[in-house]
Amino acid sequence: MINGDNRQNGFTLLELMVVVAVGSLIVMMAVPSLGKLSAHMDLKRAAEVMVLDFRRTQSLAVRQNSTHTVDFTLNTLITLGDGSQYTGMYQVNAPSGSLKDALPPTRYLGTPTGTVPATLAANGNSPTVLLVSAVDGGGTASNSISFGSSGYVTAPTVLPFTVKLRSCRTGEAMEVQVERIGRIHTVPIARESVSC
Repeated sequence: MINGDNRQNGFTLLELMVVVAVGSLIVMMAVPSLGKLSAHMDLKRAAEVMVLDFRRTQSLAVRQNSTHTVDFTLNTLITLGDGSQYTGMYQVNAPSGSLKDALPPTRYLGTPTGTVPATLAANGNSPTVLLVSAVDGGGTASNSISFGSSGYVTAPTVLPFTVKLRSCRTGEAMEVQVERIGRIHTVPIARESVSC
């Protein structure tokens, strides 16, 4: 039987071009949002890694019945063996005889060039996040925090201890706070002008 309708199923070239153009517009509008999302996630990740490092240090202090300290270096150019440079870092120091391999690794934050070195993924470093300040509850700069064998903070004595992190790309900032009883949490704060 012969059908009188000779039309074929499918799309015309014009219809396909319209769909591609609309899809391209949607993607172009989404790209700037993805950049901000990426910067936000970098900041959040750096804060979460710091919280986990603090908790791990606190746990080791209790388990090993000794004081463990997290030391901070801010606003100092640090050059690693691979040539990458950072403006801040923190590391955990434990008494001799403790399980050194159980300690969190040294973390590096903020690069003067804003480039991402190869060591980023391997060590949890954050080149686009600045370590802005570490202060006690009275606003006095403090370059360390110590957890005693009870898990409580033993130094500084005025709490909460606050570490401020800031994204180089968006100016968004976040604080990591440690209270006397050892509660550790993050607090988002307002955007600031940035200069990395």
